[in-house]
Amino acid sequence: MSFHTQIKVVCTLAGFSVGVFCVLITMAVTQ
Repeated sequence: MSFHTQIKVVCTLAGFSVGVFCVLITMAVTQ
């Protein structure tokens, strides 16, 4: 159970990081 929870947290953080990274790239390219 805790193992699945860790995977869920890691995936969520990874997805959030990728989203922020894409936004920063988009802003940089737009400017």
